Parts: sequence; C-alpha cells; structure tokens
Amino acid sequence: MGLPVLLLRSQSVLKTTQAELQALPPGSRSAIQLQQEQMILLLRSWPYVSSALTAIGLALIIWGAVAWKKQQSRTDSRELAELAKLETDREKAYQETLLLLREHQENPEIAQKRREEEAAESLVPDSEEATDSPMSTGSVHLANEEATEEIQADTPVPTANIRNYLSGERLQEITKSSVMHVMNALAAAYGPDVDVTPDVRLGDSFADAVLTSRLRTVPNMIIDIKHLPSRPANIRHQIHDAIVWGLKVRAQAKKELRAPFAPVTFLIVDAPAHGQLVLFGASPVPTAVRRVAKVSTQILEEMGNIELPLNVVVAATESITPKTLWKIGWRTEGHPGVITL
Repeated sequence: MGLPVLLLRSQSVLKTTQAELQALPPGSRSAIQLQQEQMILLLRSWPYVSSALTAIGLALIIWGAVAWKKQQSRTDSRELAELAKLETDREKAYQETLLLLREHQENPEIAQKRREEEAAESLVPDSEEATDSPMSTGSVHLANEEATEEIQADTPVPTANIRNYLSGERLQEITKSSVMHVMNALAAAYGPDVDVTPDVRLGDSFADAVLTSRLRTVPNMIIDIKHLPSRPANIRHQIHDAIVWGLKVRAQAKKELRAPFAPVTFLIVDAPAHGQLVLFGASPVPTAVRRVAKVSTQILEEMGNIELPLNVVVAATESITPKTLWKIGWRTEGHPGVITL
C-alpha cells in the first residue's frame, strides 16, 4: 500500500509542468510522458494489486494454520496413544504385582505369632542386649546409653513390669494394633491409588505390609513395623536389623514381584505411665521419639557407605496420620535416612 507514495516521492517526472515538458526535446518529452503514464497506471491498479496480495497472504496463513493444526492433531493423537499404552502397561504391571503379592501372603496366624516374637525381643533392655550385640561399641553406644537414661528418667517403670504387662493377649493386641494403625493411615493418605497388602513373605524375609502405588510421587514400599517401649532395646541393633532386612527384601522383591520396591521401617515409640502402658490414642512421648531418631541418625551416618533407599520412620502412634504421611518425601535411591513424625 505504501509503494505508490514511495514512487511519488522518488519520481521527479511527476512534478514536470506542461510548459517544461513542451520546452524539452521530442525524445525527452516522450520518455517523461511514458513514465507519467506508467505511474498513473500503477496508482490506479495498486489498490487491486494490494488487495490481491493481502488475500493471498491471508490464504497462505490460513492454509499454514490448518496444516499445522492437522499435524498437531496427529502428534497429539500419537502422544495420547503412547500415554494410554503406558498407562495400560503400568496398570497391567500393577495388577500382576498384586496377584504376586497375594501368592506371597502369610497365613494370618503364623504372621501374628512371628510379630509377637519380634515384639517380645524388642523389649529386652539395653543392659541385657548390649553384651550380645557386635554393633554396640564406640561413641554411638555411649549416645545410645545417654538416650536410654533420658527416656528412663521420664518414665521410671521397671522393664520387668513392662514385659509382664505386654505378655499374652495384651502383646498380641498391641502388635496387631500397630500394624493396622500404620496400614490404615497409609490407605487413608493415598486413597484408591494404592493397595496395602498385609503379611507378605519374600524368600526367607517377612514384611508386615507391602504398598503398591499408581502414584508417581509415591513409590512401591515394603514395610516393617516395630513397636518400641519408652526404654527401647539397643537402637544400633534395631537399625542394623533394618538395614539387613532392607537389603534382603529389596532384592527379593525385584526377583519375586518383578518390580522395584523401597524398604520402609517404622519404629513406633510409645511409653508406659503410672505402671501402665500408654495405649493408642493417648499422648505420645516426644522426648523418647526425638532421642530414638537422633541416635538412629548417628548410626546411619556412620554407615554412610551403604547404598540403600531405606526410610526409617520414627514416631509415636498418634503422630502417624494420613496428613503426616502425605507430606513425607520417600527415598527411592541413595543412602538410608531417618524421618521423624
């Protein structure tokens, strides 16, 4: 549209007057007249030329947009098909893992008996277990004794009384409640996108529960749940057992369940009060939880060369809720770590 104006400014022949034109030689006069006629023709036809160029440009733009849209639609369809295939494969693997887990479930009576035996072993005080544990040496053992003394100061109840109180039906009730509490909290935290299978045997190792997940932010997890009194047994021994257990079940899960799993050990710390055990729903003992978590962290730092994505969760029963579990960033690679709730 601006070309005629440019030509008008650059062509001085358009400014030639009739008197000047008559004074020119015939050849020059003819050349100037021809240029004037061409300019007049250009000016008259330029709106049509400009409109045609504009229409062609718009047509090309529309054609390009339509072609891009078709190509983008094909690309989107291909990506959606690939995503659907991935989701189908993931769901298929998820269901296959659930079937394999059902095949590896323990008999409930055998599982409960095993759980009772593990809980009874955890009630052995540090003074009785320290001489038998090859791991209880050095500065961490001193820190463990310090932690035990501080916890004992809060709850001066003889260990023998605790063991008697936890014997028989009461022991069975508490160990079962600990497992059910954690399983229910996990199921409530992550909803229908996870499945929590109790009492799974992998090789010669056991898991209190196995969580299979459809969520990208929540890994598959093999879970071991230990219930500790306010005066826990040797913590170094507990962490050592958790690491050995984690290494074994992780390898066995990959072999038998055909999927990667992250091992998780829950150390549930509750304390007795006035000669009775603090049952579920009562106030937790923050001091005991903090001390167990501190010593556990020190022990794992000393074992920094271990490549294992082990999550050690230290908490009182009341602290294990769907809200607190949802906020956890579960380790899926690297070294073991302690999570305090």
